[in-house]
Amino acid sequence: MFEYVEDKKYLSRVRSVCGEIMQDFCHTLKEDYDIGSTFRLVGSGAKNLIVQNASQSIDLDYNLEIVRCEDFDDCRKLKECARKAFNKALYMNGWGSCEDSTSSLTTNCRISQKRANPHAYVLPQTARQRDSEKQTAERGKSL
Repeated sequence: MFEYVEDKKYLSRVRSVCGEIMQDFCHTLKEDYDIGSTFRLVGSGAKNLIVQNASQSIDLDYNLEIVRCEDFDDCRKLKECARKAFNKALYMNGWGSCEDSTSSLTTNCRISQKRANPHAYVLPQTARQRDSEKQTAERGKSL
């Protein structure tokens, strides 16, 4: 049975941790690969409607928007740069490497012990890029 997570302090801590990782991720993309990017919390996390099924993990979904890079058409290279930069940001924050699927990079579960009923959380993110008309669009080739 799904229930809303109502512990606002816990959710604030999780958003803070994940937001710092995403900031490190964007900074690493810029410094190491000269790729300009922004990120945005999306889905239930952005709407403060996070639900949890019993003792299962919650997740916060982020979209990564690539706004500047040398070659938008080389999606394999973009994805590899993003994966390496995400792993570097995760390592800097004491996390393990990300899992790579066709359309997203996902972290391992983390357990927050600062609650009477500990919750696990994951940090998935998907990559998006801005097209030539400055409209945000999913690309046909996944990053």
